[in-house]
Amino acid sequence: MKAPTMMKKNPFKLLTAKSTRGKNKFDDASVDGSSASFSIDGSNHNAKRTSNLFAVHFEESQNTVHECAHDMTVEEIANELWYTPEENEEMKAANQYSTKVARRTASAGAASADSYVGALEQVYECCCQGKLATQELQQALQTQLQLQPARTGLEQKVVKSVANGRQSRREQMTQLVYNIQSEHPHLSKAELAKLMQKQSSQISLPARLFALQVAQASSQQC
Repeated sequence: MKAPTMMKKNPFKLLTAKSTRGKNKFDDASVDGSSASFSIDGSNHNAKRTSNLFAVHFEESQNTVHECAHDMTVEEIANELWYTPEENEEMKAANQYSTKVARRTASAGAASADSYVGALEQVYECCCQGKLATQELQQALQTQLQLQPARTGLEQKVVKSVANGRQSRREQMTQLVYNIQSEHPHLSKAELAKLMQKQSSQISLPARLFALQVAQASSQQC
């Protein structure tokens, strides 16, 4: 007999990641502090939150050292490779300004593909239907990103449907983990992982298609 489906309320209280003091200049990937990881236990098939959700551990014994010949001091190397707190604040202020401008344009009623927000909304709508945007729409998005390349990466901040979709998928994923582990207590870890992969790929399809479309449009700027 299948276990009853949980209520819509998220059964897991997620922690908030602490901010770090500096970011590597060569690491442009954003960190989503609200994501959680789950483990599958062969004896207890309840979705569990790991003790260190946002901690990263390195195997120090695997470290290797490569000496490079240079005349730079440690401080000069750090200044070359790492953003300073002041530079981080400048980038944050620039992103906030770009977000406000995009939102103001959208609120003014410019929702066609000839606007940045309009192009994103129409591309995202296609992705939610499980298909890629038309070549014409993709060209419109590419044009908007060429006009404002600094807006790349601000999609979920300026398009409400993108942000709402992300939250909805997170809740669906959490529910999926719980349901699979509760309804299939006799499956092995490998079988559970395969089943979870198959079903979660359907939930994440719109997000993956949208990321692909934005990446393709952005790559044409280079």
